[in-house]
Amino acid sequence: MNIEKHLSRWTDAGIISSDQSKAIIQFEAQQPSAGWIIFGLSGLGILVVLTGVVSLVAANWYDLSAVMKLCAYFTVFVLLAYFAFKREKIEGVVREALLSAFGLYALAGIGLIGQIYHLRSDGYQGLFFWLAIILPVSLCTKSKLLNNIWFIGFAIAVSMWVSVKTLTFSKEQVDLTPVYMAISLPYLFLVIGYSLPKVLSENYCSAARFWSYVTILIPFAFFGNFAWATNGLRLYDEHIGVLPLIPITAALAALAAVGLRRIQCGTFLTYAICGTIIASVLLFLIPFSFVTGAHDILGCALFISTWSGAAAIAAAIQRKALFDFAALVIGLRFIIVYFEVFGSLAATGLGLIVSGAVILGTAYAWHRYRGQVVKTIQESL
Repeated sequence: MNIEKHLSRWTDAGIISSDQSKAIIQFEAQQPSAGWIIFGLSGLGILVVLTGVVSLVAANWYDLSAVMKLCAYFTVFVLLAYFAFKREKIEGVVREALLSAFGLYALAGIGLIGQIYHLRSDGYQGLFFWLAIILPVSLCTKSKLLNNIWFIGFAIAVSMWVSVKTLTFSKEQVDLTPVYMAISLPYLFLVIGYSLPKVLSENYCSAARFWSYVTILIPFAFFGNFAWATNGLRLYDEHIGVLPLIPITAALAALAAVGLRRIQCGTFLTYAICGTIIASVLLFLIPFSFVTGAHDILGCALFISTWSGAAAIAAAIQRKALFDFAALVIGLRFIIVYFEVFGSLAATGLGLIVSGAVILGTAYAWHRYRGQVVKTIQESL
C-alpha cells in the first residue's frame, strides 16, 4: 500500500491533520521491514540447502534402497510440515522460508517417486499434481515468492500440455481446443485476481493479476503483432469452428470482474484495464482465428493500444518503472513502423539521417512528456 498517497487524501479530506500525517510517515519509516532483499536471500538459502541435500543423496544414490529413499524423503517432508505448522501464526521470514521449502520439496518428492517406480509421464501431469498440492500452502503465504513460483510452474505445465496435445495430431486431425483454452487462461486469472481477493489470499490474487498482464503484454501482444505483420497465421481453418468463443468469453468475464470493482479501482483505472483487455483480445485473435485483409497498420494500432493501456495502469498505480518500460515499448514500436513504411529509403545516406532524427525525436518526446502524462493520469483519478 502506498501510505503517502492515502495520507495525502486523508489530510485533504480533513480526516487527519498535516502534523499527524508527518508523524505517521516518520513512525512507519522507523519500523523494521522484511523487504525483497531478505526474502531473496532466504530463497537463495533454501535453494542452496536443497541443492546440497540433492548432491549428498545423488552421491550415494545407488547404495540406497527404494525404501530408504522414501523413508528419508518423507522424514524430511514431515519435519518441514511440522515446523511450518508451528510457525503458521508467527509471521516473518522463517515462516515464509519454511512454507516455500515445503512447496518446493513436494515437487522433489513427485520426481523421486516417479523415478523409483519408473512412472511414465509427459511431464505436465506431475506439475499439475504438484500445483494442486501446494495451492493451499500458496494461499497461506504472506510473501509473493511461492505464489510467483506457482504461476511460473502453471505456465510451464500448460505449455507442455498444449505442446503434447497438439503435436499428437496430424494436420488433418489437429485439435486446437487446448490452444484456445490456454489463450483464455490469463483472462480467467484476471477474473480470479479481481473478484476473489477477499476469498483467496491477496498475495495470490496479486500474483494472478501480475502474471496475467505479463502473459497478455509480452507473448500474446508480440506474437499477435507478428501475426498481423505476416498477414495472419491462420492454421487449419476447417478445425477452428467456434473455438475463438472460448477466449472471447473469458475476456468478457474479465471485463465484468473489473467492472464490478470499479468503485475500488476508480473510473480511470477501470477504463485502462478494460481497454487493455479488449485491445489484446483483438490483437491476438483476429489474425490467428479470422480471415482478414486489413493492413498490418491496424495490428500496430492494436499493439500500441494494448501497451498504452498498460502504461496508463502503471501510472495509475504509481509504478514508475513499469510506466517507463511500457512507454519505451510504445516508442520502439513507432520507430519500427517508420522502418516498415520507409524501409527502402532508410538504406540511403539521406534515409539514415532522417531515420536517426526520428529515433532521437522519439527518445526526446518520451523523456520530455512522460512526466506530464503521468501527472495528467494521476490527477484524473
